[in-house]
Amino acid sequence: AIWFEHKRSHGVVFEKWFKPVRAETIALIFTLIDFALDGWSTGLHVKAALYEKEVKSRYQVFRTHVNQWKGLNESIVNNMLTKLFERACRDAGVAEDNSVQAALDEDHLKRMREELEGHTGETDSEADDEGSGTDEEMVAEVVDTVDDQ
Repeated sequence: AIWFEHKRSHGVVFEKWFKPVRAETIALIFTLIDFALDGWSTGLHVKAALYEKEVKSRYQVFRTHVNQWKGLNESIVNNMLTKLFERACRDAGVAEDNSVQAALDEDHLKRMREELEGHTGETDSEADDEGSGTDEEMVAEVVDTVDDQ
């Protein structure tokens, strides 16, 4: 969960290291699940500390298995691991496309230019027309205009 808990989690912020999800990451997750299941192996939960030296061999086995699976068809597995990354980002609340367009098209610029006509920019000196609305409404209108792209 720490890697994809929210928009600022490591898996989201450091996309170049998590997209696609790496075999080592999958092996680590398997190792942690295996460790957690061991804590319940008697039917009652036995709390145990996680130490690298005690789980390293399990991790290496899982890493070997994941790499063997990946080697069967690397292209398909990479697609699956990329999809896993995208779903984790979606679940973290990250939009599919977070990019902002570099430029507005002519239609949007024309509408924005028309909106600015008759304004001085000195809000206190301008009469509040009935149709002009609050600053928040004007900002929302500009945002809507940009979102319409």
